[in-house]
Amino acid sequence: MTRFYFYVQEDGAQGQGESLDLENLHAARKESVKFASEMLAKIDGEVYDKDWRVQVTDDNGLHLYEIIVVATVAAAAMNSG
Repeated sequence: MTRFYFYVQEDGAQGQGESLDLENLHAARKESVKFASEMLAKIDGEVYDKDWRVQVTDDNGLHLYEIIVVATVAAAAMNSG
């Protein structure tokens, strides 16, 4: 088992995170998607116009995976109040 660390980074600031002991890199990759979806659900749509990402590292701090979320508002939505 290897310990992997999952962090949310928003606008360059490291925020909420957790660590898990997992079997391998594939398991960490799968968990990163689950972690990202749980964190996105918690922020209630407040991801627009922000730099929002989930980063995964190992025990040595080696950057393994990153999920980057880009959310934009189309011009039509800006004009509709």
